[in-house]
Amino acid sequence: MHSRYSTRTAPHRIFIQALNENGSSKDWKKSFLEDPNNKWLCDIPDDYINEINNVYGLSDEIDNFNECKDIITHKIKSENIDPGKYIEVERNLPIAYGMIHARYIMSPDGMNNMTEKYKRKIFGTCPRYSCNNEPLLPIGISSQTKVSTVKVFCPCCRRIYEPRPPVSLDGAFFGPNVAHMLIDHLDIFDHNLLYKPYIRKACGFKVYDPRFDAKQRFP
Repeated sequence: MHSRYSTRTAPHRIFIQALNENGSSKDWKKSFLEDPNNKWLCDIPDDYINEINNVYGLSDEIDNFNECKDIITHKIKSENIDPGKYIEVERNLPIAYGMIHARYIMSPDGMNNMTEKYKRKIFGTCPRYSCNNEPLLPIGISSQTKVSTVKVFCPCCRRIYEPRPPVSLDGAFFGPNVAHMLIDHLDIFDHNLLYKPYIRKACGFKVYDPRFDAKQRFP
């Protein structure tokens, strides 16, 4: 059973913007995405967020989700915000956006946006020398928040790494399936064939590796 995301323990930074004189919210989403810490996230179209099927169930998991959704999609008015809930809404905005993002990037439009980021190497390149700077893909260890920050997956060596420089985004904002979906979308299954495992040597001779021996005996 999914746990409800509490506002009291949310570790995310606060990105809500003050209301302008006309009573409508300033562009919270624009400010949020312009933050360098959030450059891995896609700009989710308002039409996607407003489609009830795309966000089904999130109001049961995230406190004040509907208020957060209205701020993100520029619908909120000052009279719609309960002063008693303002701080809670403020803290839950990044969580609400992130959990919608995890669903959006699995859509065809989201896949295309993630592909562009992959091609621009936004997620970095593999640190292994033999992978020849293979562009990395984001991956979450869990679909639940506060389990782990986002990691990166190499399509060549098929290993998971910590991003460099570190990225503080919650791994749930990407989920555990996006990397594999992107490999399919990008048609880069064969990149793994280019992987050359490191062979330990001493004085020009191969050094016995029990891990390799085990693989040979137990394929």
